[in-house]
Amino acid sequence: MMRKREMTIGRVLLVWLAGLVAGVQLALYLFDRYDDGVADARSLWIALAMIAAGVGFVAWTFRRRRG
Repeated sequence: MMRKREMTIGRVLLVWLAGLVAGVQLALYLFDRYDDGVADARSLWIALAMIAAGVGFVAWTFRRRRG
């Protein structure tokens, strides 16, 4: 039997905010890349790490508990 996880407003806002921040970081990288062709690769890696952390947080939050 699968247990339902309670979706609190805090958890939803945290996931939304993490996605928003990662999107802004990626948008800044893309703007620098296509505006003048010069962008720092660290900005891309930071954005990708933020996206991976967000996906990991969501997967960890909604994982199945055994037992």
